[in-house]
Amino acid sequence: MSTCPSNSSCPSNTLLESTEPGCDWMVASVASLARLFSGPVIDIFVGPTKVQWRVHEELLCHYSPFFRAALRGNFKEAKDKSITLPEDDSFVFRFLVLYMYRGSLPEFQLNIMTKRSNLSIYLELYFLADKLSLESLQNKIIDQLRQGFANRSRIPAPSSICRIYERTAPGSKLRQWAVQIALREMLNTGAADPTAQYEECFDMSGDFGRDVAQYIIVDAIRPAGVRVKKPEPMRGTNCEFHVHIDGKLWGGARENALEVL
Repeated sequence: MSTCPSNSSCPSNTLLESTEPGCDWMVASVASLARLFSGPVIDIFVGPTKVQWRVHEELLCHYSPFFRAALRGNFKEAKDKSITLPEDDSFVFRFLVLYMYRGSLPEFQLNIMTKRSNLSIYLELYFLADKLSLESLQNKIIDQLRQGFANRSRIPAPSSICRIYERTAPGSKLRQWAVQIALREMLNTGAADPTAQYEECFDMSGDFGRDVAQYIIVDAIRPAGVRVKKPEPMRGTNCEFHVHIDGKLWGGARENALEVL
């Protein structure tokens, strides 16, 4: 794991990268896209009802180490050109496919989209991206969540914080964002017991209590002295909550890939 450059935000990776020195940028861009959107198509069956999705193999392997290992290794999936994800949600999977083909997601809003809240969909999509090792999508989601909740009175409910701790592992960047939200609310409340609203989170996960304590001691008290510094999870650079691999942003980020064409 690594941190971003101190000057601002993560480098903006793009699907339109030339690997040939001296090659015209636009020619290389079109060639890169043509390669990803051609070749074999993989059948992906999602959920208990096996909803079928057909996605280009090159695109899957380009974005996801999970798919790359399954389709380029000595596995049944590589031979059959088919992958089954029985435990995942086909409704959420559509947003993953949308991201791979367009490099973008629907704008995060606090209203209701179909019968499920935006936050619920975005969290489930983050969990799916985590499972499939789509770090660029994880970063895109956390950016849009922070932007969506910035300067608003509404924040993720304690139940959403608990959900994050149920579905992620220790060290998760989403957990870091969630614990800052919870701690800020604890410090803002005028209640006699500021931790009461997060009692379920404390009871459900020992990790949550440890993360709260660690933030107070390491990130708040030491830099601020005696006075605890309130976290600001919706401000600052995006990279604080980004996933990184081998000292750089994972190369799967392909934002605005098609907009330049």
